[in-house]
Amino acid sequence: MKNILIFIFILIAGNSYGGLSIYQKLSEVNKCWMEQKDVLVQELDNYNKLSEKEWIQLHLALVEQTLRSRQTNHLNTAQHTKRFRCLDILHRYWQDANFPINEDYAYRTPIFIDKYNNFCAVGFLIKETGHEGISRRISAQTNHAYVREMNYPELGKWAEENGFTIDELAWIQPAYPPQSRCQKVGNGVDGFVQEFYVDTASQQLYVGGKFVQADKSFVANNIAYVTENAGAYTWHKMADGVNGAVNAITKFDGKIFVAGSFNRAGGVAADNIAYWDGSTWYSAGCIDGEVRDLLVFEGVLYAAGEFKSCAAESGRNFAKWNGSIWTMIAGIEGKINTMEVYKGSIVLGGRFDFDTIANLNAIKWNSISSFQRFDNKVLNEVMDFEVYTDTLHVACKKSIVNDSVQLLQKLYHNHWIGLFEPGTYFYMFGPKTDSLSLNTLCAETKAINLGGYFSASSGMTWGSNTISFGSYWVNVDSTVNKMILFKNELILGGKFKTGMEYKKASFDTVELNGITKRLPWKLSIPEYKNQEVVITVYPNPVSSGKIITTENGFLASDYIISTVDGKQCASGKLSNRNEIQLPQLASGTYFINLRNTEGQSAKCRISIE
Repeated sequence: MKNILIFIFILIAGNSYGGLSIYQKLSEVNKCWMEQKDVLVQELDNYNKLSEKEWIQLHLALVEQTLRSRQTNHLNTAQHTKRFRCLDILHRYWQDANFPINEDYAYRTPIFIDKYNNFCAVGFLIKETGHEGISRRISAQTNHAYVREMNYPELGKWAEENGFTIDELAWIQPAYPPQSRCQKVGNGVDGFVQEFYVDTASQQLYVGGKFVQADKSFVANNIAYVTENAGAYTWHKMADGVNGAVNAITKFDGKIFVAGSFNRAGGVAADNIAYWDGSTWYSAGCIDGEVRDLLVFEGVLYAAGEFKSCAAESGRNFAKWNGSIWTMIAGIEGKINTMEVYKGSIVLGGRFDFDTIANLNAIKWNSISSFQRFDNKVLNEVMDFEVYTDTLHVACKKSIVNDSVQLLQKLYHNHWIGLFEPGTYFYMFGPKTDSLSLNTLCAETKAINLGGYFSASSGMTWGSNTISFGSYWVNVDSTVNKMILFKNELILGGKFKTGMEYKKASFDTVELNGITKRLPWKLSIPEYKNQEVVITVYPNPVSSGKIITTENGFLASDYIISTVDGKQCASGKLSNRNEIQLPQLASGTYFINLRNTEGQSAKCRISIE
């Protein structure tokens, strides 16, 4: 008991986020927390920043502590002894923390046994008390079911013999969160990615930013494009690129326009904007300053950023292209970061003043009505807009002290409202000093993805930097600047160098170099049905005459050993430990065939040394 209390104190004593309580978070891990009448909820501290593995450890530690303290007068001596033996096993289990890994689903789900042979807590208790066959059968037939959904007489019998109720087993069993999944897009770039554009006609993904090399294979100078075939990504050179940062890319009049902060494109002089016709660079007029976004609206190309006219023309930061020169649209004083078409207007966002209003930061414009204000300001600096479910959303950089709620907002009628209120799950994006920024939004059919520089409030300690309100996330080591859908895959670009991915039951670091693809999860709920029967034999290879151990998910009782040409060498009953004593066999390859009393069978190869 002393070890449990020390562990809980360490976890609860840290700094807390406001809003979500530990009780609420534990109820995410297992909804049965809401049913417990003997847990003093008010004694649980506020929501702390723990990893998901630590949350499962805390859940199991608190469940163990409570189950030890419950009255057991209704149990006989054997049940009482077995119950506390199981609680000792549970204590060892959560301390070792070899939990199942949810690599396949985009939501929390139970996993009785994962493909790496990690058992859930209930499955582990059953296995360690000598009934591994029951755990294997449950895993083979209903691996993602909750305990109360399982209809196995032997499970109820095991619970009764060991002094537990089914409700207690249901409380023990956690659901496991989705894991980080990302993949390389070639070898990336040697700097950072700032912008993407997809040419749907040619199926080319244009990549801009601040870098010299692309794919570790050629000099790109801040701009290149990528093609994809059967999951493989190929990088392509665009002559000599441009000699400064690329912030904006779009297609107009059949050409790829590129803008940012540069003065040459290929071998041509170009004042911060140029276009590419597929083989050659050309100047696209003159803009005096940094361009941060390009947009085509009603057949006209617009530029926005922090610039002035190259001619003696009034107006700053917002301009339109007439085919030969840029014409300023006066009114905005400050920096414009982004533009989006929404309901017949261009919506502009950044950190700017308009008319007599300081820090307005968001405004809409069209050629008929000119500038039109929203009913309220967006207080933080606007970084990106996105339309999702016919509603305009805005992502912001933190520029107001202690304001994390308003970093993500949506437009309701003509009024900006926070997407999440204080106390909700996404209220806090973890502290990343004063640089906390939500930089980019990307909508899918059932989710809106958010990227930037932050740690999600779910307890990811390494810095997630992207999260989706459809339950996806990608864990990378630095800022995400841009996201886009390319051939129905979410592509992320930014300043990150590496990402984290689960491989072989552990975290692996994946070299990404500024660009990555999010690997998909399964979105459907798994059906509870018999799966393909498989068996495992170890050690394999093995010496003749030795003992081997088998694992199977269908309660096998008999075995047959045969040669590859079908000649039977030995047969018999499996021991209660699923062991087989091998006869003396010549070196070579053999088959082990297992069968249960219902006629199900499976076989695997074994090598005799």
